[in-house]
Amino acid sequence: MKLLYKQHKFSKTMIYKSMDDTSYINLIKHPYVIDNKDNIPLVIYGKPKTKLNLEPKSELARCIADNIDYMYALQLDFDNGFSIEQFKEQYKHLKYILYTSWSYGFKPNDRYRVILPLQTKLPIQYLVSGVKNHLHLMFKDADITCFDRGHWQALPAIRNSKAPYYYFINKGELLNLPIDKYKDLYEKFIIDEQRKKIEATSNININNDFTRAIIKAQKLIDNIPVGKGVRNKRLFTILAWLRKIDAPLSDVYTLSIWEDYDKDFNNMIKHLWG
Repeated sequence: MKLLYKQHKFSKTMIYKSMDDTSYINLIKHPYVIDNKDNIPLVIYGKPKTKLNLEPKSELARCIADNIDYMYALQLDFDNGFSIEQFKEQYKHLKYILYTSWSYGFKPNDRYRVILPLQTKLPIQYLVSGVKNHLHLMFKDADITCFDRGHWQALPAIRNSKAPYYYFINKGELLNLPIDKYKDLYEKFIIDEQRKKIEATSNININNDFTRAIIKAQKLIDNIPVGKGVRNKRLFTILAWLRKIDAPLSDVYTLSIWEDYDKDFNNMIKHLWG
């Protein structure tokens, strides 16, 4: 397998590391012995983007969510009293690897981590509030920060050779997340954020001068990513705002639209301006 690897808690950079299945399972069964929790290596079960934001000195990728493309496993932390046996019973149908954390046996409650392989990869950008809420409903006893973009999980480690440790590997089914629903929630989030930005600048048509409004609209249009569904929703949102501030059609028609969108653009104009 390949995973994003961070050397320790305070590392500012990450690498894309390969680990064969035998070595990985051996690590699950025989954890690192590390006397300082901050020195435990951390990972994300995912893939980096092609274009990376690099740390200048080392020229390695920064440990930031914007450098991550997708996750192929969900990684959860539990320490609030939901026991290992409760997890095993409630999620016995799923495929997962469970192992206890560094503090297991030294603090109250079962403290453990779970890795759940996904049936379909989860783009990191989809982890907006609506998606995070849905995931938390599925795993309500997990630490909610596990659903943040760029959540790093400590690899198996114990504080000394005599510290308690437990692992369990369950051979169930892959976790099947509603990725299409998550995509819709992500698109809705983007559109809502775009609408907020537009509304924040809705007073730019002072003295009926719409020049700045058209410039703003053009910039928003230019930043719309490729994809017909995406373009339809966002273009309509922009045009609806222009209609709301009574931008004249003569100005609206100066907007530069994609060559294959003349018909859609005119239909939107007709719908909004009549």
